[in-house]
Amino acid sequence: LLPAVEVTRSLLRCLSPGMGRPSSPSGESGSGVAAELMSRGADGLAISVVSSTQGRGEAFISALRARLLRFAGSSNRGQSELQGATLQQRRSSVYLLVSRLLCDTTEVPGAFVAEFLHGFADRYVDHNPSPSGGSAGSRPRCGGGGSSISITAVGDCLIATEELRGLVEEALGKMQNSSCPVFLEEVGPFLQPTVERCLFARMGPMLWRHYATKLRERDGRFLRKARALGDVSDKALLEALEVKPALYGGSTPSSSPKAKGKAEAMKRSSSWAFRDSARGDAAETGGTGESELLCDVVVPSHPYERAAASLQQVEAALQRGSTPQNGLEALLNSQLEMKACALEASCGRAELSSMDDTLPLFVFLLLRSQVRCPLACASFLQDSLTSDQRMDSEGRAVLLLESAATYIADEWDITELLGGGCTGLMMASATPSIHRVLGGSASPTAD
Repeated sequence: LLPAVEVTRSLLRCLSPGMGRPSSPSGESGSGVAAELMSRGADGLAISVVSSTQGRGEAFISALRARLLRFAGSSNRGQSELQGATLQQRRSSVYLLVSRLLCDTTEVPGAFVAEFLHGFADRYVDHNPSPSGGSAGSRPRCGGGGSSISITAVGDCLIATEELRGLVEEALGKMQNSSCPVFLEEVGPFLQPTVERCLFARMGPMLWRHYATKLRERDGRFLRKARALGDVSDKALLEALEVKPALYGGSTPSSSPKAKGKAEAMKRSSSWAFRDSARGDAAETGGTGESELLCDVVVPSHPYERAAASLQQVEAALQRGSTPQNGLEALLNSQLEMKACALEASCGRAELSSMDDTLPLFVFLLLRSQVRCPLACASFLQDSLTSDQRMDSEGRAVLLLESAATYIADEWDITELLGGGCTGLMMASATPSIHRVLGGSASPTAD
């Protein structure tokens, strides 16, 4: 049975096993195989096989089935690639269409966005955030029973996204059969993420300014400590954080002064060789210096550098106006990279299975990243989570970021680690253990 198969040359070639030569040395009649395509209506096609012996017919059917499977496999791969390209084209068309609607203030969606942007700036940006972490400009909304619910800045944008989606659907419905380049039924799966992407692209700078201003004092303390600890060796920092020795990654260039010096010498020599070559190329090419487009040889300074670079993408995503979901995915990916780096550093002998193992290492990761405002990032992401996400891996990931940044900024006395030369960074006379930051719990780490 071949359901919904179109008769093509490729299919007809499947019927050729044994053809082109006699079916037996003697070429006697009655020793061949007859195959006939038969229509089964809506069920597709069937092949009727008649042969003089049962074995010959079964052999033909087996060979035919194998060829059909190979043919179907190559066809499915081509269809999957075509469908992927089609989906990307539709997604791009919907994005450009929604962007055009939101830019045109004569259209209802565009007028809504312009009014919301003005009101948002008045509520959140032009007012000083309250010390408690809320906003002096937060607009209340009425919940069940007439109770007032305070809406956060990100929550306000998410509510506006829902309202805007309805307006865009109405506008697209009026554009049907006229200037709408896509069918309305094709827009559905892409409309919600597209509207959210377009709105946050416009709200991004104001949103980030709101959260960065709200957490400026605490993030400032974090940044001063992170810069001061930049001169502390990786090994000393890991020991101070009580990270398991198996996770230090003894084969890294920073594991010993001799190895570290050799790595730095390699980096300097390759860098100077590159600069000399660039100068020569610039002289030969009339000052264009095309070889400057090349990169220096990069030697990782610690085994978690890949995860630290991934963590930096969280702040970058939120600063440049990406959706909170993009920032959340970057955070989850950085913690996944940290787990992978831990396995690599320990040669597979140690795994981050509990928060007691994860939190100290994540503090090290945060200090060695280029993140400047981790508490603003945590607050931004926390306000974007749904109630279900707060209880799931997303909530645990944000909690880990907030806990690590809070420990560094508010609780960790680094005076002794710095040799007593920076008393202004001492936060308490007795620094709590890193393992007690989350109340001593050993809950599983974020997935």
